[in-house]
Amino acid sequence: MNPQNLFHLAAVGVIALPCIVAGATALLSRPKRLPLRVMSAIFAGWVVAVYFTEYAYNPAGIAAGIDAGVDPEMRFDNNALASAILHGWMYPAMAVAMVLSVRALIRKVRPPARRA
Repeated sequence: MNPQNLFHLAAVGVIALPCIVAGATALLSRPKRLPLRVMSAIFAGWVVAVYFTEYAYNPAGIAAGIDAGVDPEMRFDNNALASAILHGWMYPAMAVAMVLSVRALIRKVRPPARRA
């Protein structure tokens, strides 16, 4: 896979992976309290966003810049880590809100079966 395609794949992953992790974490049964579960899901998504940016997105962007024959700073802004640290919680928060909203809607439309 050439570095340009790898960078495009990393650009998708830097958004999708934290959302998937946050949404899946929000659906776990523990912790029982919803606000704590939401905060832990957003935190897990933020951690994934920061680590993925540092170890996959940044190197893929630098390699794509070098492959294009230009200075990597022209092709890729290496300040993405600072952006991930400051704003990496936004996409996971939106994913958690969407997952819990759909879950609440499903529960409202189809209430759980009663136990005997």
